[in-house]
Amino acid sequence: MTASKLQASVTLRELRLRDGLTQKDYAARLGVLLSYLSQMENNHRPVAAGILLVLSREFGLDLSTLDVAEAGLLVSDMLEALADPAFDGEVHQADLSLMVSNAPAMARAFLTLHGQHRESQDRMMVWMAPPMGSRCSMLVL
Repeated sequence: MTASKLQASVTLRELRLRDGLTQKDYAARLGVLLSYLSQMENNHRPVAAGILLVLSREFGLDLSTLDVAEAGLLVSDMLEALADPAFDGEVHQADLSLMVSNAPAMARAFLTLHGQHRESQDRMMVWMAPPMGSRCSMLVL
């Protein structure tokens, strides 16, 4: 799955939902079969250049907003966040690519939550650290 495919499928679905169209009505306006539209929205088929042009002309899509790099950056950031010792187990890049392609807002929310978790941990470490210059002594019973 390429990054451009990821972004275009999300944009395709978001435009349909923005305009309150059913898949059937949207497919008719795009001039494609309903099954083909469904496959594009679910990343089973790439969004063809001709479809992007129709989206631009008929639905006001600014083609420059298709940020191909964002999907790759989200996957990279997710891999980095999941390397945190707080997470146990391995997550494959293919799984993250699928998540980013189908739910980019969830990926961004996860990264925000992970960032807040790290900040909380950092504040806790500062709070628990002994004051500088103090002598720590342990009471041994």
